[in-house]
Amino acid sequence: MALVEISVLPVGRDGPGSSPASTVMEGDLSALMQIAEEMHRAAFDEGTLRVVTNISIDERRESDSQ
Repeated sequence: MALVEISVLPVGRDGPGSSPASTVMEGDLSALMQIAEEMHRAAFDEGTLRVVTNISIDERRESDSQ
C-alpha cells in the first residue's frame, strides 16, 4: 500500500487564474500513478497551456520476518 499526494497546478491558462488542487490517496502504487497522470492530463483538457504536477509517494513494505 502506498500513500500518494498529488498536486496539480495549471499555469498559463487563458482567462481567470487557477489555483492548485491537491489530494492524498491510498492504494496500489501503479493504480495511483495512473490516476495522477489522468489528473495531469485533465488540466490540459480544460484549456491550460502548461501544467506543473508534483507527486509525493510514501510507501512502506512490511518485512516477512515479523
